[in-house]
Amino acid sequence: LPLAVVQQQQQQQAPRAHPAGAMSQFFQRIAQYLANELVTKRLANSQTFMSAAHKTHQNVQRSQELLKTGKGQAVEQSKSAFSFLGDVRRELAKELTGKGKP
Repeated sequence: LPLAVVQQQQQQQAPRAHPAGAMSQFFQRIAQYLANELVTKRLANSQTFMSAAHKTHQNVQRSQELLKTGKGQAVEQSKSAFSFLGDVRRELAKELTGKGKP
């Protein structure tokens, strides 16, 4: 089939948007915009919301500080653990080879 015939058949088969559907979407978007504006303004003026946001911010800051200090402690602990495991490995090697016997 020629390309023009295929395109014509596709256009005939394609569902057409109903003008009322487009108007409905338009009004839905307006309603969503107004609702978002209303909610945003109410939350911005809400003392409870501001308090919750501030507490959340403080908790995040504390958690970040704990992670920073905890990271340093974890590195030191892992170094000492690896050192201990290295000592254990050396002692076991001595015993297995017979060098550690009295």
